[in-house]
Amino acid sequence: MKPVYQITWVVSLCLLTLPANSQDLSVHQWKNRILLVLTEDTLAPDYTQQMDSVLSDPEGLEERKLIIYKVIPSGYQKGITNSKWVHSRELYKKFHQSGNTLEVYLIGLDGSVKQRSQTPVPLTQIFSWIDSMPMRMQELRKS
Repeated sequence: MKPVYQITWVVSLCLLTLPANSQDLSVHQWKNRILLVLTEDTLAPDYTQQMDSVLSDPEGLEERKLIIYKVIPSGYQKGITNSKWVHSRELYKKFHQSGNTLEVYLIGLDGSVKQRSQTPVPLTQIFSWIDSMPMRMQELRKS
């Protein structure tokens, strides 16, 4: 293979993998609910209050198939453990509303936004929202 073709092939391959760096929430559709917590500052009191609340009941999160995404302007972290931050601005760009320092989004199994708040939401309220959803009520009847 000629060097020019090799370089073109390598560059093309690299460009094809770029979208993989941004998180596509549709991979969770019909499998998990999502709670997005957006902030510009992970040390802000509203954000720490929200995260303390969310982390208070890991069993409840699992029971409700709820995955947490911590989202900042430069990336996101998935899950309740201190997993690696993924550098991608896509989630923040897609969900951030100008002027808000904290945003909390609850996304249902169908992939649509079910609730949104600009202030910390107690986990009991989040669970109440989920437990009143038709699909969750159906899950509860089956168990």
